Amino acid sequence: MFVFLAMLDHEEDKRKFEKVYHKYKRLMYRVILDILHNKHDAEDVLQEAFIIVTKNLKNIGEIDCHETRNYLVIISRTTCYKHLKQQKKKDDNLNDPLEDFSDTLSGGVTSEEFVEQAEDIEALTKCILSLQKNYADVLFLKYDNNLSNKDIATVLGMSQENVRQTILRAKHALEKKLTEKGGKKHVFR
Repeated sequence: MFVFLAMLDHEEDKRKFEKVYHKYKRLMYRVILDILHNKHDAEDVLQEAFIIVTKNLKNIGEIDCHETRNYLVIISRTTCYKHLKQQKKKDDNLNDPLEDFSDTLSGGVTSEEFVEQAEDIEALTKCILSLQKNYADVLFLKYDNNLSNKDIATVLGMSQENVRQTILRAKHALEKKLTEKGGKKHVFR
Protein backbone atom coordinates (compact mmCIF):
# COMPACT_ATOMS: atom_id res chain seq x y z
CA MET A 1 0.00 0.00 0.00
CA PHE A 2 2.90 2.36 0.67
CA VAL A 3 3.86 2.33 -3.00
CA PHE A 4 0.39 3.59 -3.90
CA LEU A 5 0.47 6.27 -1.21
CA ALA A 6 3.80 7.47 -2.59
CA MET A 7 2.05 8.06 -5.92
CA LEU A 8 -0.30 10.58 -4.30
CA ASP A 9 0.70 14.16 -3.57
CA HIS A 10 -1.94 15.39 -1.12
CA GLU A 11 -2.60 14.10 2.39
CA GLU A 12 -6.34 14.18 1.76
CA ASP A 13 -5.89 11.90 -1.27
CA LYS A 14 -3.70 9.57 0.76
CA ARG A 15 -6.33 9.25 3.51
CA LYS A 16 -9.04 8.70 0.91
CA PHE A 17 -6.99 6.02 -0.84
CA GLU A 18 -6.28 4.23 2.45
CA LYS A 19 -10.01 4.05 3.19
CA VAL A 20 -10.77 2.78 -0.32
CA TYR A 21 -7.94 0.26 -0.12
CA HIS A 22 -8.99 -1.20 3.23
CA LYS A 23 -12.69 -1.27 2.37
CA TYR A 24 -12.49 -2.76 -1.13
CA LYS A 25 -9.24 -4.73 -1.50
CA ARG A 26 -10.90 -8.08 -0.67
CA LEU A 27 -13.83 -7.45 -3.01
CA MET A 28 -11.51 -6.44 -5.84
CA TYR A 29 -9.31 -9.48 -5.24
CA ARG A 30 -12.35 -11.83 -5.35
CA VAL A 31 -13.56 -10.27 -8.61
CA ILE A 32 -10.11 -10.65 -10.14
CA LEU A 33 -9.61 -14.20 -8.86
CA ASP A 34 -13.03 -15.23 -10.21
CA ILE A 35 -11.90 -14.18 -13.68
CA LEU A 36 -8.28 -15.37 -13.65
CA HIS A 37 -8.50 -18.47 -11.41
CA ASN A 38 -4.85 -17.99 -10.51
CA LYS A 39 -3.78 -16.49 -7.17
CA HIS A 40 -0.40 -15.20 -8.35
CA ASP A 41 -1.84 -13.49 -11.42
CA ALA A 42 -4.72 -12.16 -9.32
CA GLU A 43 -2.31 -10.51 -6.89
CA ASP A 44 -0.41 -8.89 -9.76
CA VAL A 45 -3.59 -7.68 -11.41
CA LEU A 46 -4.87 -6.33 -8.08
CA GLN A 47 -1.73 -4.19 -7.84
CA GLU A 48 -2.32 -2.92 -11.38
CA ALA A 49 -5.96 -2.16 -10.51
CA PHE A 50 -4.90 -0.09 -7.50
CA ILE A 51 -2.49 1.88 -9.68
CA ILE A 52 -5.48 2.76 -11.86
CA VAL A 53 -7.44 3.71 -8.74
CA THR A 54 -4.68 6.10 -7.63
CA LYS A 55 -4.68 7.75 -11.05
CA ASN A 56 -8.48 8.11 -10.99
CA LEU A 57 -9.04 8.85 -7.31
CA LYS A 58 -10.81 12.10 -8.28
CA ASN A 59 -13.66 9.99 -9.70
CA ILE A 60 -14.43 8.51 -6.29
CA GLY A 61 -16.75 10.61 -4.18
CA GLU A 62 -18.31 8.91 -1.19
CA ILE A 63 -16.35 5.81 -0.27
CA ASP A 64 -19.13 3.71 1.20
CA CYS A 65 -21.68 3.72 -1.63
CA HIS A 66 -22.76 1.50 -4.50
CA GLU A 67 -21.31 3.83 -7.15
CA THR A 68 -17.82 3.46 -5.70
CA ARG A 69 -18.27 -0.30 -5.32
CA ASN A 70 -19.41 -0.60 -8.95
CA TYR A 71 -16.58 1.63 -10.13
CA LEU A 72 -13.94 -0.49 -8.39
CA VAL A 73 -15.47 -3.75 -9.63
CA ILE A 74 -15.36 -2.40 -13.17
CA ILE A 75 -11.73 -1.33 -12.74
CA SER A 76 -10.93 -4.80 -11.41
CA ARG A 77 -12.63 -6.59 -14.29
CA THR A 78 -11.13 -4.29 -16.89
CA THR A 79 -7.65 -4.76 -15.49
CA CYS A 80 -8.19 -8.53 -15.73
CA TYR A 81 -9.27 -8.15 -19.34
CA LYS A 82 -6.15 -6.14 -20.09
CA HIS A 83 -4.09 -8.88 -18.48
CA LEU A 84 -5.86 -11.52 -20.56
CA LYS A 85 -5.37 -9.39 -23.66
CA GLN A 86 -1.64 -9.25 -22.99
CA GLN A 87 -1.59 -13.01 -22.50
CA LYS A 88 -3.49 -13.40 -25.76
CA LYS A 89 -0.73 -11.59 -27.56
CA LYS A 90 1.66 -14.15 -26.09
CA ASP A 91 -0.55 -17.22 -26.47
CA ASP A 92 -2.81 -16.09 -29.32
CA ASN A 93 -5.47 -18.46 -27.89
CA LEU A 94 -7.66 -16.25 -25.69
CA ASN A 95 -10.66 -14.27 -26.91
CA ASP A 96 -10.33 -10.51 -26.57
CA PRO A 97 -13.05 -9.18 -24.22
CA LEU A 98 -12.20 -5.58 -25.14
CA GLU A 99 -12.58 -6.08 -28.88
CA ASP A 100 -12.94 -2.87 -30.89
CA PHE A 101 -16.31 -2.19 -32.46
CA SER A 102 -16.51 -0.69 -35.94
CA ASP A 103 -20.27 -0.25 -36.40
CA THR A 104 -21.48 3.32 -35.89
CA LEU A 105 -24.79 4.19 -34.26
CA SER A 106 -26.17 7.68 -33.96
CA GLY A 107 -27.58 9.53 -30.96
CA GLY A 108 -26.84 10.25 -27.30
CA VAL A 109 -28.79 9.92 -24.09
CA THR A 110 -28.70 11.45 -20.62
CA SER A 111 -29.19 9.52 -17.43
CA GLU A 112 -32.46 11.42 -16.91
CA GLU A 113 -33.75 10.14 -20.26
CA PHE A 114 -32.90 6.59 -19.24
CA VAL A 115 -35.00 6.99 -16.10
CA GLU A 116 -37.86 8.71 -17.96
CA GLN A 117 -37.98 6.00 -20.60
CA ALA A 118 -37.88 3.14 -18.12
CA GLU A 119 -41.07 2.72 -16.13
CA ASP A 120 -39.31 0.79 -13.45
CA ILE A 121 -35.70 1.51 -12.41
CA GLU A 122 -35.23 -2.03 -11.13
CA ALA A 123 -36.33 -3.44 -14.48
CA LEU A 124 -33.92 -1.10 -16.23
CA THR A 125 -31.07 -2.19 -13.96
CA LYS A 126 -31.87 -5.86 -14.60
CA CYS A 127 -31.88 -5.20 -18.33
CA ILE A 128 -28.52 -3.43 -18.12
CA LEU A 129 -27.05 -6.25 -16.05
CA SER A 130 -28.27 -8.77 -18.64
CA LEU A 131 -26.20 -7.04 -21.35
CA GLN A 132 -22.64 -8.03 -22.19
CA LYS A 133 -20.31 -7.01 -19.34
CA ASN A 134 -18.53 -4.37 -21.41
CA TYR A 135 -21.90 -2.77 -22.31
CA ALA A 136 -23.12 -2.83 -18.71
CA ASP A 137 -19.79 -1.42 -17.50
CA VAL A 138 -19.81 1.59 -19.82
CA LEU A 139 -23.46 2.35 -19.04
CA PHE A 140 -22.89 2.23 -15.28
CA LEU A 141 -19.71 4.31 -15.55
CA LYS A 142 -21.43 6.86 -17.79
CA TYR A 143 -24.83 7.20 -16.14
CA ASP A 144 -24.48 5.84 -12.60
CA ASN A 145 -21.02 7.25 -11.90
CA ASN A 146 -21.41 10.27 -14.22
CA LEU A 147 -17.97 9.84 -15.78
CA SER A 148 -17.00 11.54 -19.01
CA ASN A 149 -16.06 9.47 -22.05
CA LYS A 150 -12.46 10.55 -21.46
CA ASP A 151 -12.50 9.22 -17.88
CA ILE A 152 -14.18 5.99 -18.98
CA ALA A 153 -11.50 5.58 -21.65
CA THR A 154 -8.81 5.95 -19.00
CA VAL A 155 -10.46 3.47 -16.63
CA LEU A 156 -11.17 0.86 -19.31
CA GLY A 157 -8.00 1.38 -21.31
CA MET A 158 -9.91 2.20 -24.48
CA SER A 159 -9.85 5.09 -26.91
CA GLN A 160 -12.50 7.79 -26.44
CA GLU A 161 -13.94 6.87 -29.83
CA ASN A 162 -14.20 3.23 -28.78
CA VAL A 163 -15.95 4.29 -25.57
CA ARG A 164 -18.40 6.39 -27.59
CA GLN A 165 -19.09 3.49 -29.96
CA THR A 166 -19.50 1.02 -27.10
CA ILE A 167 -21.95 3.33 -25.33
CA LEU A 168 -23.97 3.66 -28.53
CA ARG A 169 -23.98 -0.10 -29.10
CA ALA A 170 -24.90 -0.67 -25.43
CA LYS A 171 -27.81 1.77 -25.68
CA HIS A 172 -28.97 0.05 -28.87
CA ALA A 173 -28.81 -3.38 -27.16
CA LEU A 174 -30.60 -1.97 -24.10
CA GLU A 175 -33.28 -0.41 -26.28
CA LYS A 176 -33.83 -3.76 -27.97
CA LYS A 177 -34.17 -5.56 -24.61
CA LEU A 178 -36.54 -2.92 -23.24
CA THR A 179 -38.66 -3.09 -26.39
CA GLU A 180 -38.84 -6.89 -26.13
CA LYS A 181 -39.78 -6.80 -22.45
CA GLY A 182 -42.18 -3.89 -22.54
CA GLY A 183 -43.58 -4.30 -26.02
CA LYS A 184 -43.09 -0.62 -26.78
CA LYS A 185 -40.39 1.23 -28.63
CA HIS A 186 -37.92 3.25 -26.53
CA VAL A 187 -36.08 5.89 -28.50
CA PHE A 188 -32.66 7.01 -27.28
CA ARG A 189 -31.41 10.36 -28.48
